[in-house]
Amino acid sequence: MSVPVRFRLPVPSPDKNIEGPPEVGFFVPPVSLKGVAAVFRSVIFDMDGVISDSEPLHHEAERRLLAPFGVHLSRAQLESYTGMGLSAMLERFRSEFGLDVPAATLAARHHQALDDLFRERVEPIPHALDLIRNFHRSGLMLAVGSSSAMRLIQRVLEKFEIASYFNAVVSGQDVPNGKPHPDIFREAARRLGVGPGDCVVIEDSRNGVTAAVAAGMACIGFRSPNSPNQDLSAADRIVPDLSEITVESLHTLFSAKRK
Repeated sequence: MSVPVRFRLPVPSPDKNIEGPPEVGFFVPPVSLKGVAAVFRSVIFDMDGVISDSEPLHHEAERRLLAPFGVHLSRAQLESYTGMGLSAMLERFRSEFGLDVPAATLAARHHQALDDLFRERVEPIPHALDLIRNFHRSGLMLAVGSSSAMRLIQRVLEKFEIASYFNAVVSGQDVPNGKPHPDIFREAARRLGVGPGDCVVIEDSRNGVTAAVAAGMACIGFRSPNSPNQDLSAADRIVPDLSEITVESLHTLFSAKRK
């Protein structure tokens, strides 16, 4: 099915009035899409754990950041921060572990660690690049909606030679509030020129799924190999492998959600 890529819908500006960083238990009630007049035309990809196998790199950067303070977190503890915006995560580090260091200093150290790791070791998630190419060929509009810094997103897209397939890229630096708030995904829809209800999000984290649901978007939860314990139960569908996602399956999901 060919989807028109030049049709643009007026959409409201992103909500700028959401309160500051959420607590661990932050929850947004699901937005019902039943009866909504919408047309499936866009897919928004998270990056870390969906396009790039980079969640382990983030965890390693966090270990390097915290180790000098005598803080050593398990994999399960690190996974609780998966998908969270950097500012919110660093504020939690400072409060939970009593780090008497400015957030800007922590951010600079974290950036350096991530830059080194991404330069050395980032690889694509199996089937992610084929999925992106197939969606592009089908005429769907594509966006990246990631909590990562723009420089890291650009590095991944350029290294994997997929930058030209995306109509919009939104980083955690582009919005007031990161995931699990819906700002990143709402901004991606705005830049695509479509309504939130016209989009399907592919996410691998609880924070990301919560953000997609709060944005009023359909969501597929991907059980990424390096974040298998994430609670994806709020997603409309959960898949263990990206090869299970096709254009046809997304149309089916989108249609069923509105019956």
